[in-house]
Amino acid sequence: MLEIKHNYRYERKFVVDQTGVNTLFTCLKRNAHGFRKAYPDRVINSIYFDDIFLSHCAENVDGIGDRTKVRVRWYGDDPGVVHNPKLELKIKRALVGRKEIYPVNGFDRNAKTSTIVQQLLGSDIPASVKCMLRRLSPVVQVSYRRKYYVSRDDRYRLTFDDGIRYYNAGNGYIRGFGKLDDRNIVELKYDVVNDREVDRITNQLPFRLNKNSKYVNAIQSVYNLRV
Repeated sequence: MLEIKHNYRYERKFVVDQTGVNTLFTCLKRNAHGFRKAYPDRVINSIYFDDIFLSHCAENVDGIGDRTKVRVRWYGDDPGVVHNPKLELKIKRALVGRKEIYPVNGFDRNAKTSTIVQQLLGSDIPASVKCMLRRLSPVVQVSYRRKYYVSRDDRYRLTFDDGIRYYNAGNGYIRGFGKLDDRNIVELKYDVVNDREVDRITNQLPFRLNKNSKYVNAIQSVYNLRV
């Protein structure tokens, strides 16, 4: 069944190096909004799709206001068969975004990427989404560990991603052990109506807001491209 996250929301991102991790968690405990753990940690994996021109990547780098990223996401660190994946369309409109999420068929991560795509196309998803998928191909996989936090009033969610690895998925298979990124990514997520008070959170974090995309980072790392 399709899940649409109708409400557009902000995603503010910070890059935290290893020396700043302890500082981050100390600041969260002392923050006026009282952040606490929301869910157990888990491993997240995403295969990103793009065309032969890497148009989705270029739109991100160029700051195109209306853009969409296409990915298949699943959870867990099993390197073989993928269970309960979701096809996600991450839709950006200027500074805010939303998602359309479709459950899709499971697949073997070690199979040919063309076979993975055929499995996805056999899923019960709208014809328009299948048409979009047919125009694209897998290019990279991104995997990482995620910690989840939520503010005392439940209006702000914060995630901390580390152990980020980038895999080449553009030559028929998802290959290798992945290239490790030694940076950590923090994302602060909240509905548009809560933007007025967000400075009370960000001003207490000793890190600068940073435009950051794991997909773009993966393209740069795996293909040695400057985009």
